[in-house]
Amino acid sequence: MRNRILLALLIIAALAGVIAVVWFILRPVLPGGLAPQPPGSTQGQSEKPFNPTPSLPTPATSTGSTDTNSPEERERQAQEALKRTSIDMAARLNTYSNADDFEALRTMQANVDATFALKLQATRATLRRDHPSFGASWGQSTQALSATINSPAPILTATQASVTVQVQTTVEEAGKANVVTQNRVTLSLRRNGNSWTVTDQAILAGE
Repeated sequence: MRNRILLALLIIAALAGVIAVVWFILRPVLPGGLAPQPPGSTQGQSEKPFNPTPSLPTPATSTGSTDTNSPEERERQAQEALKRTSIDMAARLNTYSNADDFEALRTMQANVDATFALKLQATRATLRRDHPSFGASWGQSTQALSATINSPAPILTATQASVTVQVQTTVEEAGKANVVTQNRVTLSLRRNGNSWTVTDQAILAGE
């Protein structure tokens, strides 16, 4: 009797093992089962698309702003305006030619102080004598490079100012090589309303 029970238990255990093996083999194809995936496969996992934006450096955003009505900004603008005027005047006052009988100097007399206008008139007379229009071609051109304000601030409320302009001067004369020099032109200016008028100039050559 005991042997029969033991044999029955062995048969049941063997059948259970066979059923387990068959279920494991058939599980992938059963309803609700998972198909076999190769090692390392990412199928079935949620993939996040690559976004390159986070990897790029984000430019710093400036939160500062310039107050155009502040005393500092108004003073800066006044100084820049004075420099521009000086650069323009230094170039125009020192560019002329006998091709038009030094007409440029005569024109500039209307744009400067009355006393300085007389000096320009005398300079023109000397140039006309030394380089007459009927003689060999002669001319001088001046290019202003930079300007430095000599007067102490504030320029915004000043009535007089001194500015030194670094220039490059080229003298052209028929039959001769051009002569190029680096010079400094120091302008004296007086405020005339909202603008500046040149009252004199001093030229330091060969700098």
